Amino acid sequence: SILGGVLAILIICTFALGIGLAFAAFNVYFRDAENLIELLMMVAIWLSPVFYQWHMVADAVPGWLFKIYQLNPLAMGVELSHYCFWMPTRGVVPAGGDAANLMPPHWVLGVAISSAIALGTLVLGQVIFHRLEGKFAQEL
Repeated sequence: SILGGVLAILIICTFALGIGLAFAAFNVYFRDAENLIELLMMVAIWLSPVFYQWHMVADAVPGWLFKIYQLNPLAMGVELSHYCFWMPTRGVVPAGGDAANLMPPHWVLGVAISSAIALGTLVLGQVIFHRLEGKFAQEL
């Protein structure tokens, strides 16, 4: 379960770094990007299972939408964190009835895809930052 926690931190940090690089460059050219970042952070928190369990999402949305939801790197990172902290407490059984319900179905594939999306976001953020950084001094 410690590996899950480390992987969760890596996924979330990689995704956040990619988003941060892109928006850092955008903020130089578009001063209002700062307000957009605050809005996106609020939406990201509500789209991640920080305040609720994944069961609630699976029960509330159609299956195809839940599959898209599982591609969210933040959601899978938070789920891995839940797994890391709650799985060692074997006496705690989730609402679904057994410890296997701590993670969504096909979570290994979801973690792999979310990791790839986080890495892709980092690469894209780096490319955006690198292309725009040449004119930072002129814009500032």
